Amino acid sequence: MCQPIPESASIKDCIHIIESLPEDDSPEILGIHPEAQRSIREIQGQKLIENLIALQPKTTTDKLTINPHQSNDELMIEIVSDLLKRLPLTVEKEECPSTLKSLLSSSIWESLYKNIKGHDPLIHCVLIVFLNQEIGRFNKLLSVIHKSLKDLQLALKGESILTQELEEIYDSLLNTKVPLLWQ
Repeated sequence: MCQPIPESASIKDCIHIIESLPEDDSPEILGIHPEAQRSIREIQGQKLIENLIALQPKTTTDKLTINPHQSNDELMIEIVSDLLKRLPLTVEKEECPSTLKSLLSSSIWESLYKNIKGHDPLIHCVLIVFLNQEIGRFNKLLSVIHKSLKDLQLALKGESILTQELEEIYDSLLNTKVPLLWQ
């Protein structure tokens, strides 16, 4: 692996030897477990994606107007109120199963079922149960988002304390990232 450079080697020979070296050292040379290299690659990939997101231009909705003389707090109050207006409180459970039922009873699905042998009619029930569970999870997430946005709004107005959790949400929204609490 390691080859000594001969004393009679020219600069071109040295450059060739250097270019023939591997890009990265193997984990064994550094005395670490081979799985550590996979973890390092994953972290590097995450950092690359974060940097790419940071380089993207910031976009806003038509309703938000960013004024260069506006403070971060004023901008955040505007962002939070816009999010609260546009974000639904819950997903309506009554609409989704009926929509799913109508989809499953459509002529397209019926023709598919006729062509598939061994179709189980319980799939309808399973899909509806799965959809209801996902709606429940999404409603919990919406509840957490609404509560944290309202708490942040109160803290920015000075009516409550800005906790570390709310400060993380504040920083994430300013940097156009999804807050950890919402993930």
